[in-house]
Amino acid sequence: MLADLDFLRLLAQIDTTTDRRRIARQLVMSEPELDERIRQAAATAPIAEGFSGAGPLEITKRYAAGLLSRDEVIEKLSHWEYAPRPQTDGIDWLTVDVPGSVEELEEAESAGYIDMPIYETVDARLTSRGV
Repeated sequence: MLADLDFLRLLAQIDTTTDRRRIARQLVMSEPELDERIRQAAATAPIAEGFSGAGPLEITKRYAAGLLSRDEVIEKLSHWEYAPRPQTDGIDWLTVDVPGSVEELEEAESAGYIDMPIYETVDARLTSRGV
């Protein structure tokens, strides 16, 4: 998953106006496959400046993969500018997941990307920030 994201981001940086046949050959893929991957690359969110991913969930996946230390993941997650939570009418639950929201932290903890002590530390820091 992470390697694919990194590949797509790298592909987005390649000058695709050059000979696509040559690019496809160097990447050991067909031209139609390259075209599809270039479309995917264009739709891939970039890594946020100063962070290790395009959102909290990706950051936690990088931690789980051993690419970030415990202190780094806590720091990154504590400083992320989280998307606001959508409001409910008080009766119905929301079924929409908002990218970059605090719900990604809950998902990361549930999936085992971070443990409960990390979640609680980040949550406490966010609460002190009013998030």
